[in-house]
Amino acid sequence: MVWESIVFMFWCAMGTFQAIASWAAIRGLSFFNKPFLGYGFGVLNILAAFCWFFTTIEIGESGAKGQHYEQIVAVLLGVASAGLVTGLLASVIRFRLSDTSEDHDHGIEVFKKMTLFQLARSYFNKREGGI
Repeated sequence: MVWESIVFMFWCAMGTFQAIASWAAIRGLSFFNKPFLGYGFGVLNILAAFCWFFTTIEIGESGAKGQHYEQIVAVLLGVASAGLVTGLLASVIRFRLSDTSEDHDHGIEVFKKMTLFQLARSYFNKREGGI
């Protein structure tokens, strides 16, 4: 059941990340140009993940089988890998997004103008020039 939980968390997190990226206009993490496509993708992925998960796990008389430690590892692995895949896939899809970040952009706000690849390139360029 652990691998099913990892896939479930990955799938739900991927849908959630896209819905949030569309809602907050975080273009560097969104796969879509139009917000309604991001909302639709997100909601459909979350619903599909729930349908898939709860039709594949075996629930016996004592409830769903699974240890708590395995579940927290599944949540951490699923969500972390979904975050990484979202950043990488959005970078590939949106490679033409403007590569400008002002100094006052911090945290998640930087992804409104840059993708993960652009952010990494900007970081390493500043580091090489500053040392």
